[in-house]
Amino acid sequence: MSEHDSVQIAILGPLRVGHAGAWQPVTAPMERHLLALLVARDGQLATDDWLISYLWRDRAPRQATNTLQTYVSHLRPLLEPGHAPGTPWTVLRRESSGYLLTAGNIDGRTFTSLTDSGISHLRSGSPESAERDLHAALRLWRDDEAFADVIAPEPVRRMTDQLNAQRLRAFTAWFQLRIDSGRADTVLDALREQHTRHPYDEDLTRLRMLALHRCDRSAEALRIYAESARALREELGADPGRPLREAHAQVLAATAQGADAVVVHQPVVALAMNQPALPDPAIQPALQPGPATNHQSFQGRRWALTASAAVVVALTAVLLIRTHHAPGAPGDLSGATAGDVHSEFDLELQPGVLHDLDVPPGTSTVLPFGQGPQAARGDLYRPKGGTDQVQGAPSAQGAFNQFDLVSEHSTATGCRALLPKAGGNVATAKLRAGSRMCVRTHEGRWALLVVTELPPARLASLYLHVVVLNPEPAR
Repeated sequence: MSEHDSVQIAILGPLRVGHAGAWQPVTAPMERHLLALLVARDGQLATDDWLISYLWRDRAPRQATNTLQTYVSHLRPLLEPGHAPGTPWTVLRRESSGYLLTAGNIDGRTFTSLTDSGISHLRSGSPESAERDLHAALRLWRDDEAFADVIAPEPVRRMTDQLNAQRLRAFTAWFQLRIDSGRADTVLDALREQHTRHPYDEDLTRLRMLALHRCDRSAEALRIYAESARALREELGADPGRPLREAHAQVLAATAQGADAVVVHQPVVALAMNQPALPDPAIQPALQPGPATNHQSFQGRRWALTASAAVVVALTAVLLIRTHHAPGAPGDLSGATAGDVHSEFDLELQPGVLHDLDVPPGTSTVLPFGQGPQAARGDLYRPKGGTDQVQGAPSAQGAFNQFDLVSEHSTATGCRALLPKAGGNVATAKLRAGSRMCVRTHEGRWALLVVTELPPARLASLYLHVVVLNPEPAR
């Protein structure tokens, strides 16, 4: 085994370097920051100028390059304790105008891979495998924050944000698996802690309500909804989103029917989990929730309500829904025949969530945003910062999928007549209920997106109805 394969770097907590199971902290602050920056480059060359700019910003010493070399010389023996004098360094190498970290075992990469694998198993209807991988992914965390002992410069902070978002994604799927398999009581404490940390995350509120209801604590579930709805309005100026409103209406309806009524919920990854109860693995007690990002889509929602429950839902919806809806049934928007349509579904578009529109019918469109082969499948994205807009998703090369704002009379088949081009976006503020957009997917399909519900606030959800066409037959 080569040196760069044997060294381990742990970033899911305080920064640590390990060899054969023995771990050491990086005690010097500047060397710790240097290693964090090199990890954040994710296998790419870090030039001297780039490293100096983030280590010192505008306060770099006169001999910054020499000082950087000193830090590297102190860091290398920690990464390669068995290095033979006079031989080249292999883990942290000098390359042209910078340094390249080639450590093969970084826990953040393992965590991302396991999370992606768990979500993939969940999408394909393999809950046992999904829970195994998600549990393994979450156990890698040793703290609530990645790079916990690093005063993070911008590149490290971006990587931390991505890992935190992935962690919440893993926790959300794990919570849903547990609730679906009849073990809601095993996640109540973790849900409470996470919801306390992130009171504005509507997915956490919805899951916590569902878990409480399953544990015969419906009154507490309704109280939590009332508190969360009030906080959203007072602090963010936003009403609860559609999935949370509907979950509230379902709990109300079930409560009106009696303690035995069941809330029919929508799984986070849009899969019906009609599986036997899963064997209960020994979940690590120290698992704690992380920072929040909402990654729920709501394809294929089928609510099983009796007539009396439907009345309660209807009355509740009249009181809660304050945003605008496009007129007309989604099914008549495509202008396409059944043979033309690859899939048709509703989509909740939130800032910072990447979507793959080429997925099979009935599966989740949500992808991790960042590095990796899955992220390269992205078709639709709404950035978190800067201008709030809807856009074709960036590819690994930095290009964007074709994206066109079209007439409100356009059909899905009409998208095929658009001239080829790259990129495109539209500010969310310019949209209204009924606005239509055409997106060219990474697999060469055209998709028509129709706005069905506008966000009541900048960070709230934008709801779309999506019709994805099959590729046009060759002529």
